[in-house]
Amino acid sequence: MATTKIWKIKSRFDNVIDYITNKDKTDNKKYVTGINCMADIAFKEMSITKQQFNKTGGILGFHAYQSFKGCEVTADEAHEIGIRLAEELWGDRFQVVVTTHTNTKNVHNHFVINSVSFIDGKKYYDNKTNYAIMRKVSDNICKEYELQTLEEKSYYKNSSNKYARSSKYLDSVRTDIDYAISQASNYNDFTKILTKMGYELEHSSNKMSIRKPPYKRYVRVERTFGEEYSKESILFRIKHTVSFKVPFPEVHTIIGRYKRKNKTAIKYKQKAKGLRALYLYCCYLLKIFPKQDYPPKYSKVMKEEIKKMDEFSKSARFLSKYKITTLPEVREYRTNATTEINELRSKRENLWKKHKRIKTDEEGQLICSEIQKLAIKIDDLNANIKLCNFIENRNTEIRGNIKDISQEIKKKQKNRDRNFK
Repeated sequence: MATTKIWKIKSRFDNVIDYITNKDKTDNKKYVTGINCMADIAFKEMSITKQQFNKTGGILGFHAYQSFKGCEVTADEAHEIGIRLAEELWGDRFQVVVTTHTNTKNVHNHFVINSVSFIDGKKYYDNKTNYAIMRKVSDNICKEYELQTLEEKSYYKNSSNKYARSSKYLDSVRTDIDYAISQASNYNDFTKILTKMGYELEHSSNKMSIRKPPYKRYVRVERTFGEEYSKESILFRIKHTVSFKVPFPEVHTIIGRYKRKNKTAIKYKQKAKGLRALYLYCCYLLKIFPKQDYPPKYSKVMKEEIKKMDEFSKSARFLSKYKITTLPEVREYRTNATTEINELRSKRENLWKKHKRIKTDEEGQLICSEIQKLAIKIDDLNANIKLCNFIENRNTEIRGNIKDISQEIKKKQKNRDRNFK
């Protein structure tokens, strides 16, 4: 079973490519493939395509993902499915980077699609029809690999369902949830926005139910709208959705829709005016209202320095934990860790093959838990190897600085000796 999703990229196109091609997430870039471009320089090639057709503004690209259930596929199979899906959907006209992430419980594919075609310069248009095609192609490929496919939800069609008569209400709930996701910076922010939009929320067993008066019954979000609205999916979308943020999202809540000339227009709540608008704006500038914890803003240089400080603290904890005192010991640890990672990967590959031959669900769950444990160990070792590289590079840098300082001291000493003579 594979779930799919696609959304627009309006800024920092290079950051999205860097995220999906991260070597820690893609098994040291084993599962990174470029279609109609080279994955290592995909951002440059896509930028050249945009410049060639003079279409460097607007939507820069699209970020899509395809997630599989549990351990039903190996990383190799998932990547193969992702490549086939990308080639069939976009391979004839667009540049695409396909990656497979193996660092989570569910193996999943990421796609970054250039918005401008390298063939004719026309832009890719994301709509319900194209998404339905994407879903259908994904399901067809999954069937070829004997994987489960998602069944269409029947909440709107089933007359016995208590929400069937209020499909407009469900549509508005889904729209408001999508809007809150686009405006939120974290999950708590997401729930606060929904609350200010007039919704009442309940959480049970890590699942969210939502209600907006005057409706009396709560809507179970994940069950009603599918896995794309589970807490894990919502967190993923909040982290990777880039959109224009407004100061007071609840003021811009969508309250109704109407169609005109085959286009959907959106009505908004009336904004504050006069003295109240001025008061709210001043409160916003003074960070008095709304009462939310916003992260401090740092300059680019400051962010780099903070990142270095984090690396220093991690390195110190690492050296203290493993009682490493010399650079040869660091190199020895890195060699041993690399060997151990290769052994763990081979074990994980064997477990994936064994999972294909299971006969009972209990056996499958045990194998999945073992695979997840191995994945955690591999991630920890990769993080330690990264620290070893940082320590070695930092050691070389410090030695170079000491050499430069010692040469400078010698020069000054020579100049002093000359002056005394």
